[in-house]
Amino acid sequence: MVSTDDDEIAEVARKYGAEVPFRRPAEAASDTATDFQVFHHALSWLAEHEHYVPELVVHLRPTGPVREAALVERAVQLMLANQKPTRCAASARPNKRRSKNVGASRTLLLRPLLELPGYPEAHSMPRQKLPVAYWQNGYVDIVRRAPSSSSRR
Repeated sequence: MVSTDDDEIAEVARKYGAEVPFRRPAEAASDTATDFQVFHHALSWLAEHEHYVPELVVHLRPTGPVREAALVERAVQLMLANQKPTRCAASARPNKRRSKNVGASRTLLLRPLLELPGYPEAHSMPRQKLPVAYWQNGYVDIVRRAPSSSSRR
């Protein structure tokens, strides 16, 4: 199922076999819209119009369109078997603990993006000496709808 406010995207989605049962409202289609707004609209629409509440929601972000179907299916199977909240992640390479951020004054002074207690100057240490870091890679996000999700945000 594809959630969009764009006619061209809806047409292409249908051409490749996706369902586009509704149009996403403007407030859930802006550059600042959150995943929650998109999911809330889609799940509310499905419950109201189709009387359907999915066990899992699999989010395939359009910003990463190339995926292996077998990996997505494996992630779904793991989620079904696990019954715990989970999210796909990958080890960060290079280690994100060494990442830098431009200072608040917007000068060229780079500051460590993350402070790591017990590792002074972590941004300068060899990655092999740092604990493994993981980052949410957006390959696939799978969430289980809470029993009373209307009260949660």
